[in-house]
Amino acid sequence: GRERPVYKYAQHSHKAFEALNEMRRMGLLCDVCLVAGNLELQCHKSVLSACSQYFYAMFTNEMSESKANKITLQEIDPSALSLLIEFVYTSEIHVTEDNVQTLL
Repeated sequence: GRERPVYKYAQHSHKAFEALNEMRRMGLLCDVCLVAGNLELQCHKSVLSACSQYFYAMFTNEMSESKANKITLQEIDPSALSLLIEFVYTSEIHVTEDNVQTLL
């Protein structure tokens, strides 16, 4: 057989994550709420799991979190969590002198 040309849309992943982030911001199809302090962030388990081994383990193992719709993260600063979730969905993070220690 002859090889057929394959069309590849270079922006596919970027556009998909843009749509997922917009859905997250609107609370659409979110299946988990992450809580840190007084901050609650609606997210998609599949997106978190695809981008983070920490969340992959949390949602696929027999941990109680795998079935929970709301998960409180005790050891994380709310502003750091917000920045990290933004990074998961956008691949961008704004590191400043003010937040660098918190992120580490």
